[in-house]
Formats: sequence, structure tokens, C-alpha cells
Amino acid sequence: FMIKTDHAIIRQQQRHITNDDIDFLFKYGVKVRQPHDCAIVHLSKKGKKIAKELDIKPTICGVVDLGKNVLITVEHRYKRIKNF
Repeated sequence: FMIKTDHAIIRQQQRHITNDDIDFLFKYGVKVRQPHDCAIVHLSKKGKKIAKELDIKPTICGVVDLGKNVLITVEHRYKRIKNF
């Protein structure tokens, strides 16, 4: 389990994302590297299918600082994620 920023904890509460949802995200998630040593973690196609079966929203997504290994924020992502 990784460390969360205060921002991530607040956003998690506001967006009704449980700790189990985040564990699921990191188990079935795909990391897409971004500029400034960060990555977006989102569910793969297989992960989304399993999420629907377990009644977890398949749109959950997180932003991770790869240098410090810290979860910066969590969100429901509907936009396309670009590779850099």
C-alpha cells in the first residue's frame, strides 16, 4: 500500500472512492508515464470488466509521483489518457 497526500485523502472522500477501490486500481491498473516524473494509473480493459462485476466504478484513476512513490490524487477519468 502506498502513501497518500492530504489532497488525495480529501479527494478520495469527496469522490466516494474507498481504500479497497484503490487497492483494486493498483492490482489491475496500467501505469502511463507523464512528464515531471509522474504516472497516471488507470484500469486496463480486463480490469474494467472485473470492476463492473465487483460493483466498482471502472472510471477510477490515480496520479502517482514515481520519485517519492506517493499517490497525489484520485479521480474518475472520462477523457483519453495520452502517452508521453
